[in-house]
Amino acid sequence: MEATFLKQAVDSVLDLIYPRSCGLCRRELEVVPESHPALCRDCFRDLDLREERGCPTCGAKLGPFAPANPRCTHCQNDRFAFEEVFSLGNYAGALKGVCLSCKSESSHSLTLQMGNLLSQFGSATFSSWEVDLVACVPHHWRKRLTRNYNSSAELAESLASQLDKPFARHLIVKTNHTSDQASLAPSLRRQNVKNSFTVNSHRLVHGRRILLVDDVLTTGSTSDACARILKKAGAETIFVAVLARGLG
Repeated sequence: MEATFLKQAVDSVLDLIYPRSCGLCRRELEVVPESHPALCRDCFRDLDLREERGCPTCGAKLGPFAPANPRCTHCQNDRFAFEEVFSLGNYAGALKGVCLSCKSESSHSLTLQMGNLLSQFGSATFSSWEVDLVACVPHHWRKRLTRNYNSSAELAESLASQLDKPFARHLIVKTNHTSDQASLAPSLRRQNVKNSFTVNSHRLVHGRRILLVDDVLTTGSTSDACARILKKAGAETIFVAVLARGLG
């Protein structure tokens, strides 16, 4: 009780000195919403988060009238090493803005909040997956020299906490420094990340159902590369959770 009171007191003082601002539009939050404290009400509404049907294979949001097929038009020709994908929505509009904002350490509170929203909107899916632990897509050490903040890791830790599952931050290691996937044509992305990851602990992986977390899935090449080395190390099944599914 005393610790809670002290935290509330400290938060009140900090709010006076450093007023909270929306993680997307940066406007000062006059009233901090309890359900989404990192976003103003307008930006949260613009996210347009709905529990609509998504493609179970690639996570693309297809709308309420899409046929209940295991693969959609976006992934029907792909063969992934992961089983299923859950996303909050497609990479567009306000959700795209959130994904871009989360790449900065200054938006850490927003990243944590998005982990909470992933848990909230994907609760039924994650429960059905029955995962044993949560992992994240890592950065190469050279990238950490210039940007020592991995939003995927922070997102994964937040989600793992909500799911009450262990988080293995360093389970996957990126061994090759590669070109930024976003700068490459879709046809080149799979080759770009091929043989670029390794697993730190086969003992931790063997026989486990693993939830792999990233911020965005576009072609699926990065998540697929990570899933393949996890399967090679003995993992039973790999599932993927992302904030957004990039299309095109």
